[in-house]
Amino acid sequence: MRRLLLAAVPVVVAAALVVPWVLGGQVGAYYRDALAELHAHGLRVADERHDRGWFSSSAITELVADPRPGQAQGASFRLASRFFHGPWHLSAPQLLPVAAVVESRVELRLPELDPPPLFLTTVVGLDGEGVTRLRLPAVERPAGFGNAGVRTTEGRGEFRFQRDFSTVEGRFELPTIELTSDANTRLLLEGMRSAHSGSRRGDGLIVGEGDLT
Repeated sequence: MRRLLLAAVPVVVAAALVVPWVLGGQVGAYYRDALAELHAHGLRVADERHDRGWFSSSAITELVADPRPGQAQGASFRLASRFFHGPWHLSAPQLLPVAAVVESRVELRLPELDPPPLFLTTVVGLDGEGVTRLRLPAVERPAGFGNAGVRTTEGRGEFRFQRDFSTVEGRFELPTIELTSDANTRLLLEGMRSAHSGSRRGDGLIVGEGDLT
C-alpha cells in the first residue's frame, strides 16, 4: 500500500499542474465565444488583449456600441477580467470542480455621463454552463450644472447561461433610485426588480420574455 501511495504522488502532482493549464485554454475558448455573441447585440470588439498564465489569466477588452441615429459615436465599454483556472476555487458552490472563476470590472463610457463601474463574478462549470453574479455600487451624485442628481443603493443580480448561450435567464434588483434636478424636482423609485429569460431559435434569433416590477 505504501509503495502504491508513493507511486501515485507524482501522478497526482502532475495532474494538479497540468489540469489548470488545460482548463485555462478551455476557458479562453468560452471567452472568445462570448465576445462573438456580442456582435448580435450591436457591440463590436475594438481592442482585445489576453495574457494567459498557468494558474490564472487576464484580459482587457474594449467594446464599442453601434451609434444610434443622430449620434456621432456610440457608447464604449472597457472590460477588465481576471481568470482563475480550475478545477477548484473558493467561489464555486460547495467547492465543486469548475473550469474557471472570472472576476470582471466593466466601465461604461458615455458622453457627459460618468456611471459607476459594474463588478461581475462568473463561475464556469466543466460543461461550459455558468452563472454570473453582478454588483452595481451605490451612487451619490448631487445635481448641478444642468445635470440631474442621482442617488442609488447597491444593486445586485444573477444571470445563468449555457455553453453555447442558447438559453439565458437572469434577474436584477435595485432597491432605491432617486433623481433630483436643480429646481428640486424629485423622482423616487423603490423596490425595482427585473427578470428575463430567452432562448435561441433555429434561425439564430433570440426570443424571450421578461418583467419589470
